[in-house]
Amino acid sequence: MKLRYHGRLIELFGKPEEIISVRSETADSLRKELEAMDVRFRESVFLLAQHHKIITRDDTLTAGDVDVFPPFSGG
Repeated sequence: MKLRYHGRLIELFGKPEEIISVRSETADSLRKELEAMDVRFRESVFLLAQHHKIITRDDTLTAGDVDVFPPFSGG
């Protein structure tokens, strides 16, 4: 699976994207797997998206890249 980082997460991870091997089938299980793989995920607030849509806990992952975003702000 390819993770694509956005915003300050590019600086945090030192790269715009990476290929990882995971067994997750849902967004929640992916989040837990990422947090177990790297302490920076545990210490960061982030959103996951696939196919231009934010995915939440029970959303099923599909084939394709996963985007990792920092929290959004604005007004």
